[in-house]
Amino acid sequence: MTNLLFTPTTFAGVQLRNKIVYPPITTGFAESDGQVSDRMVEYYRQRASGGVGLIIVEPGVINLQAKLSKFSAGAWADAQISGMAKLAQTIKNEGARAFLQLCHAGPKANPRVNSVQPSSASEKPFIFKYPTISLSQDEILGVVHDFVMAATRAREAGFDGVELHAAHFYLLSSFLSPLINTRTDDYGGDNLRRAKIVRETILAIKKKLGQDFPVTVRYHGFEDGEYGIKYEDAIELGQVFEAAGADGLHISAYGVSEPNLVGIAALPSSCIPSKEHPNAPFVSHAGHIKQFVNLPIIAVGKITNPLDAERSLREGKCDLVAVGRAILVDPQWPNKIAAGRNVVRCIGCNDCINSLAKGALNCRVNRTL
Repeated sequence: MTNLLFTPTTFAGVQLRNKIVYPPITTGFAESDGQVSDRMVEYYRQRASGGVGLIIVEPGVINLQAKLSKFSAGAWADAQISGMAKLAQTIKNEGARAFLQLCHAGPKANPRVNSVQPSSASEKPFIFKYPTISLSQDEILGVVHDFVMAATRAREAGFDGVELHAAHFYLLSSFLSPLINTRTDDYGGDNLRRAKIVRETILAIKKKLGQDFPVTVRYHGFEDGEYGIKYEDAIELGQVFEAAGADGLHISAYGVSEPNLVGIAALPSSCIPSKEHPNAPFVSHAGHIKQFVNLPIIAVGKITNPLDAERSLREGKCDLVAVGRAILVDPQWPNKIAAGRNVVRCIGCNDCINSLAKGALNCRVNRTL
């Protein structure tokens, strides 16, 4: 029933034992200085030992102004490399491969944590209570440099590749989305200009580290709202990233209703489908893009049922499936599914996401995180 799901494959030039990805879910388990903690290493070891093919480790923040929270994992300092190396090697010792997601929180940065006003593509905040400043072109070049140095540290630490977080209205996403980006210079306007910062980052990493070090991009295949990214935009963006040298795409979305965000955020929608939403609601977005790019694609978003995962692969909508909360709840999900055993199921309560506002990841079902 799940033949494709457990077939070995190559993604971005990296050999994987199956097509299951554990996506980057922030844990809040890092130390306050961004160092990898023992708790963080053990958390990822358990998920690697559960049989997943690829783990994309939670955001490695690229500079001190880019932190998502007080306990964001860091990739901004050489002193963090040894901890990153321990984490990468632990994952690979269990048979999985390891990418590091690189991120700048941008308009979603908490000014109480970073002690600076959040930066963005424009002075148009995503979270209304956090006014933003628009980055100058020189500051944009500084951000690109910080991404390159973070990627350099990831490779030195032994990660198999990096993912640029250009989704969920963090900094790179704020440039891509016409909902936020109202610039009139070279970094605003049509899709090519809005994608300029991501394109320059891909090119700069490839120039520094060579064509053989994989760089993938996570971005939105769709955004709610009249001015959000639509299918034709997402396809063009994917083609831009491909032309710049990206090795793979990870297609998220801001496309499920979230009434709690009304009056709080620029878009009353979410990237995290809950129990009120259908299974695998974002897979179709990946499928639309896959028809027009020649890069391997990861689909993500409430893929908790192996039948949904297998169907997504069989219908050619993606090349890999990201199984996040289901593996958060039951780290042995891949091994159990492969053996035909019952798994502990995610109930879609989203306590995991809500708990991060209090500091660290928690799960109502799995109390042993």
